[in-house]
Amino acid sequence: MSGEQTVTRLLLVDDDARFGDYLRVMLGRSVPPVTVDVVGTVEAAQRELAGGRHHVCLLDYRLGEEDGLDVLRAARARGIRTPIVLLTGESDPALEFRALEEGATDYLNKADLAPARVEHALRRAVARRRADAALRERELRVADAENFALVMRATVGLDDRWLKVSPRLCDVLGYTEEELLRLPLIALIHPDDVEGCNEERRRLMDQHVRTVELDRRYVRKDGGIVWMYQNCSLVRVEDDIPCEMLVYFRDITAQKRLQEQLGQAQKMAAIGQLAGGVAHDFNNLLTAILGYAELLKDRLSDTPDICADVEEIRKAGVTAAALTEQLLVFSRKRLIRPEVLSLNAVVEGMRSLLQRLLGEDIALELALASDAPRIQADPVQIQQVLLNLATNAREAMPRGGRLTVQTSRVEAPAGRGPLPAGPCAVLTVRDSGVGMDAATRARIFEPFFTTKPAGGGSSGLGLATVYGIVQQSGGDITCDSAPGAGTTFTQTFPASAKGAVEAKAAAPRAVRPATGTILLVEDRDDVRALTRRVLERGGYGVVDTGDPLAARALIASRPIDLLLTDVVMPGLNGPDLARLIRADHPALPVIFMSGFPGHEALDDVADAPFVHKPFTPAALLAKVGELLSERSPAGGRP
Repeated sequence: MSGEQTVTRLLLVDDDARFGDYLRVMLGRSVPPVTVDVVGTVEAAQRELAGGRHHVCLLDYRLGEEDGLDVLRAARARGIRTPIVLLTGESDPALEFRALEEGATDYLNKADLAPARVEHALRRAVARRRADAALRERELRVADAENFALVMRATVGLDDRWLKVSPRLCDVLGYTEEELLRLPLIALIHPDDVEGCNEERRRLMDQHVRTVELDRRYVRKDGGIVWMYQNCSLVRVEDDIPCEMLVYFRDITAQKRLQEQLGQAQKMAAIGQLAGGVAHDFNNLLTAILGYAELLKDRLSDTPDICADVEEIRKAGVTAAALTEQLLVFSRKRLIRPEVLSLNAVVEGMRSLLQRLLGEDIALELALASDAPRIQADPVQIQQVLLNLATNAREAMPRGGRLTVQTSRVEAPAGRGPLPAGPCAVLTVRDSGVGMDAATRARIFEPFFTTKPAGGGSSGLGLATVYGIVQQSGGDITCDSAPGAGTTFTQTFPASAKGAVEAKAAAPRAVRPATGTILLVEDRDDVRALTRRVLERGGYGVVDTGDPLAARALIASRPIDLLLTDVVMPGLNGPDLARLIRADHPALPVIFMSGFPGHEALDDVADAPFVHKPFTPAALLAKVGELLSERSPAGGRP
């Protein structure tokens, strides 16, 4: 029958053993030769077929009281692929069709068993067996390639019913194959993506569109969301009539989450930059407001009523300054004083204050791990994190509840997330409150975002401040919450590589009398006028300019004892101006001032003397007097 096959092994299933002898004689001259093994029962047939030793099976329809079709059904149900030719002595077209529907390769009537007819049926069955084997091998290679490429294949009918699905697709969607085949594809697509899918399908049905590619969300059986990339092609038959769709899927959920995290990080960075800029501008305005309020109080000390009004102006300015300070914390542009500290010690030290803040109807539980590593952070900021989160939790538990503050140790893996690989300390704050939905949770760290109604007493900066503190401390913060399930904030900080450092008290310095000339460089007219007035009232001579490029000419024309310069100015920033001037006058002391203390221009002069706007006249004079007292009477004059 084939030059590639030396012997065809035939299994005859017939309760008449003499028919086996008849077949051996009939096929005795077949090329290639045929060997015939005979069994007479259903059980023996099933056992032999399961062994897989035969190339083809000739199956009698009547096996005593048993039906040969039972053998055929059992073989196909067990995945046995040996081609089976049904043999019968009856002339029944309906039986022939039933046999083919059950999976028979061919049908032979004993009344018409010419050698050529039998050999032809056997050849066709063997060829079918080889074709099936080649197809299975090809399918396995395709499946291996798809698994390697993380691709899942499915066939979908034009009526939107799944026709064939890969096991991996079933696993991703959480359904069994039987469950998935009973569902229309559209039933699994996220409701917000249905219209887009329908539009792409209409495009695909257009004969000019071969394939469409799209990203869509699918809803798992357990309600979870899976992002899928899908490539859809229309399968057509004769006359270019569409019959089904071939769809390749790829699970891109992890990729989408990373994109969302990146987008959120970029959005928060942009908001932080905006918040820092707003805070800088407000701090300049508040410098003038608070400074002039102080000057007015001094001049109106003999008029208590007016002085009280000025004090109210000053208090309002201080409140506004506190708000801008929170904006600077969120934007990570605030000066911090980090030290090596224990989270356990900070939390334990806050126990009484937190309990008073929460009230009697909220239980406070501390779970502090003894192995939580020390971190490098500003302790005052960590205290502020705890206070803000506790305040947030209290408002989420109007009828009482429980607040748990927990510390622990984790190991951050390499290359995953914003934290460096290695040991980390975790601060977890968990409440049993009302929780938040996904839309609220996505915006909680945005400045001025609040769920309270207008006039509800919230500035919307509490959680934004927490976010800024954690980020500025080199950590990461996440929030897990759902309606009715409470809220958990998890802050993770890299462990400090340094040991605890004890702060040494600085020895008091003698402050020399206010003498000397100060070069003041400030581009804002109102702030420059106020600063000049404060310095002159303090006894200093002042040379001022709003143009940093003109400052070099001023210092070249007269002796200067100190440079007081703003940091952020058009044309030339304060640190660059100081470097230019010090190239000619290396001993000249410099004080920087800014309402944007974390500006990148200060990175190279991080240890330089600094005055944070808004400042009071007393604070400015103290800083100037402190720096000038360090110089000998004639030490710094150029």
